[in-house]
Amino acid sequence: MTLLELEQAKELNSVEYRNRGGVNTLRSLADFVSDLGFSSEEELRDYFKQTRVLDAGSGYNGLAMALCLGGVDAQVLSINPTFDDPKYEIRQRDLISDRFKKSGFFQGRCFKDIEQARVLANQNTFVASALNLPFESDYFDRVIDNFAVTTYFIERFSFSYRKSLEELIRVTKPEGKIRISPKTVFEDDWKMEVLELIGLPMEEHPNGIELTK
Repeated sequence: MTLLELEQAKELNSVEYRNRGGVNTLRSLADFVSDLGFSSEEELRDYFKQTRVLDAGSGYNGLAMALCLGGVDAQVLSINPTFDDPKYEIRQRDLISDRFKKSGFFQGRCFKDIEQARVLANQNTFVASALNLPFESDYFDRVIDNFAVTTYFIERFSFSYRKSLEELIRVTKPEGKIRISPKTVFEDDWKMEVLELIGLPMEEHPNGIELTK
């Protein structure tokens, strides 16, 4: 892949993401149990306990906030190519306010706790795409691709999809996990073919695929 091709792919990925206005990932911990293919909240907690996590395509930082508010001992770093958008924080606050009105959505936490979780999540967010991650190799215990990298690449840019996966693998520790969801993204056969070509051990979970480095 040439530098020009890489830059074109990065721009395409960024433009598509911006046109969507960011993905609304503000979900409850219970929602993430289903989204990420866990059988229970206890299983999710065990999976993330005492880990460093990369949320690759974090939307409005829902995963980081949900784990924080749920008391899960995990360090979550997030990437989002639209994080530098001046309207990002306004949209994020509006969505949080809307969710706060729904009983139980934030585990019954007060608005002060939610705001602290939001600020912490944003402090650990980087303006970046999966094509060029700003992290050293073998850095994360868990990498989460939930409605993000695998979801939005089109076949025409399969080379950049593979490059993104290779970057996710690069920053994952040996024996670390890369969890991809939802499973519907693999209705595109070419995406599964790219995963198979990479050659890592692969296992299905209820809502997608998990790779082990």
